Amino acid sequence: MSSKIPEESTKGSLSFAEINKYIFGDSKVGKSLLASSMYIDKKRPYFITTEDNHSHLDVIAQKVTSWSGFIRLLVVLEENAVELRGKYSCLVVDIISDLADMLKADVCKKHGIKDLGDLGFGKGWGIEKTEWKDAIRRLMCIIPVIFIDHSKSSVMKEENEEYTKVVPVLPERLYKFISGKTPIIGAILQDKEGTYLDCTPSRELAAGTHFDALIGKKFRLKFKNITKVFKELRACIENKTNNKGDK
Repeated sequence: MSSKIPEESTKGSLSFAEINKYIFGDSKVGKSLLASSMYIDKKRPYFITTEDNHSHLDVIAQKVTSWSGFIRLLVVLEENAVELRGKYSCLVVDIISDLADMLKADVCKKHGIKDLGDLGFGKGWGIEKTEWKDAIRRLMCIIPVIFIDHSKSSVMKEENEEYTKVVPVLPERLYKFISGKTPIIGAILQDKEGTYLDCTPSRELAAGTHFDALIGKKFRLKFKNITKVFKELRACIENKTNNKGDK
C-alpha cells in the first residue's frame, strides 16, 4: 500500500452523462418524451414504468406494479450492471411517486395496518424511509437515473403570508433523499411561447441545479427535435457554450 496521500482533484470531472436528473410537470407535457431522448454515444435510456402510456414512444421499458416487483427488477439490474452500462445511457423511473405509493402499500400490507402512522412511535415511517433509501441508493449505483414525476400546487406558509409553489408529487420525506443526490431538478412548464424546461429555483418553483450555467434559462421543448434540449443542457454544463436557452 502506498504511503503517499492521494491528491487527485475531482473538479470538473463530472460529465453530463453521469448526472442524475429529476423532471416533474403536469400530465401530457412531454416528461417521458424528453427522457426518451437521453441518448449518449448512441446508447438509449432504459425505462422502469408504472403506467401503460408509452405506446407513443420507441423505448425499452419494463413495467412494475408493486414494490416487491420493483425490488426483483432491481436485483436483476444489479446482476447485469456491466451489460446495462454498455447498452444504455441511463435508467428512467417513470413515475417515481407511483413507486412511493407501492412502497407504502407494501409496508402497510406486511404489518397489517391501513396507514404508516398506525404502527406507532413513527415505526411505519421509519421502515418506509429505510427501504426507500436502500433501494434508491442501489439504483443510483448501477447507472445514472432520470426520475420522472407529476407536479402539484402546494400552499406554503411563510410568517403571515401564504403563497403557491409548484412541487413534485413525491412526498417531501422521500423526495429529500433523491434531491440531495440529483444535480439537475427541472420542471416542465408552459407559457404563451410554448413548453419549456426550467431548472431555476424560486419561491414559487421547487426546481434546482448545481450548475450556474442553467440558472435563469428556459430550455424550449421543440417536440420535432426533442433531443435538442439535452444537447443544450449538456453544452451549458460542459462549457461548450453559454448562449443556449432563453434568458
